[in-house]
Amino acid sequence: MASFVRAALALAFMTFASVSAFADEARGKIASIDPENYVLVLDGNRTFAIPEEFYVEDLEPGMTVVIQYEVVEGENVITDLEIGE
Repeated sequence: MASFVRAALALAFMTFASVSAFADEARGKIASIDPENYVLVLDGNRTFAIPEEFYVEDLEPGMTVVIQYEVVEGENVITDLEIGE
């Protein structure tokens, strides 16, 4: 019986851990971008941290983007970014 409980707890933990690993998505127009401070703001004042390894020099306010992001320590961190139409 104890091994069944341990297996059930392990399965519950793995399920919770995998659900929290999924990235969220945001779509909108870039309101502002500050590459020096690694911050991108979409319309509606939605703020995202830009990883240092991202190349953002081609991004400009007014561009439509689709952002994949994860929440890390309460901060929206971009994991992928696509320029829309």
